[in-house]
Amino acid sequence: MKKDVVCGVQVDEDIATNVSEYYGETFHFCSPACKAKFDRRPEAYSNSDSRIREHLSAVFRPPFSKSKPG
Repeated sequence: MKKDVVCGVQVDEDIATNVSEYYGETFHFCSPACKAKFDRRPEAYSNSDSRIREHLSAVFRPPFSKSKPG
């Protein structure tokens, strides 16, 4: 069983018909609606791609973060 990364439902990957691939990883979905939502913005649901996490951490800085004195 795999988890639908959009809604969290458990999906049997052996019979799933709603499938997408992103950066070599296969994602299974419970419905065409969840697949379509993923396909519009896969980077929002794919946590396993370290390149995306690294990019987001380099681009996004919390607006009120306090830095420690050096």
